[in-house]
Amino acid sequence: MACADGNVLQSRENLYQDVQTEVKKLIAEAKTYAAEGELYKSIKIFKKAYKIAPTEKILSRIRRVEEAIAAEKSDSDEEDENLGLVELDNGMVIYKKLVERLYPHQIEGIKWMYDLFQNKRKGGILADDMGLGKTIQVIALISALFDAKLIKHVLLVLPLSLIPNWTNEFANWAPGIKVEEYHGPVAKRKAILQQCMHRRSVCITTYGLIVTKWETLGETLDGREFVWDYIILDEGHRIKNASKTTKGLHKIPSRNRII
Repeated sequence: MACADGNVLQSRENLYQDVQTEVKKLIAEAKTYAAEGELYKSIKIFKKAYKIAPTEKILSRIRRVEEAIAAEKSDSDEEDENLGLVELDNGMVIYKKLVERLYPHQIEGIKWMYDLFQNKRKGGILADDMGLGKTIQVIALISALFDAKLIKHVLLVLPLSLIPNWTNEFANWAPGIKVEEYHGPVAKRKAILQQCMHRRSVCITTYGLIVTKWETLGETLDGREFVWDYIILDEGHRIKNASKTTKGLHKIPSRNRII
């Protein structure tokens, strides 16, 4: 009888271990999807884990993902209120009111960058002279790609002194885009970066931080690789030499790059 009881206890222990292993596997998978911005897939798997092991911790994760989905939907709803879109001759769809404010050479620049993206050329150099509106062209490109849901995560690298100019131009030309500034105190930077990695947004940082924090910009909190849809450099001449800045930028994963 004692032997039989021991076998039952062992079976229960084995079953418990199997359940724990399965739950941990599901949570890890859900966290991976969340880090990649696949929020609906993430919440589906979290709920599956909760059904097996209904703990407060898993429930808290579900609620956080639900909040992120609600925030993303709110952003999307705001953007859809006044569509007014126009299709350019290369198939690029962009806000009509934005196009109406652009000069012909700026429209050509935007179309060129969009064609690079569509043809998977991975990047290029926008070499217009100073004062011809390269900032506006880049913002218009990001706006169009965000609206078409072709990209979600943009890392914009520039000198610290230019951050106010870029944030003002985003507010002027594409107010619907979430723009975050990755600089300042460590705790603030950490929170900002996590927001940028989980929501469709533009993350602005400086060349100085690229030297010291390039590793942080290329991975999630749990150490997995994070790939930006775009890395865009203002004053790209800063990487013409094999400096620490240049090497750091090369090590940050991205699908596309614009200088």
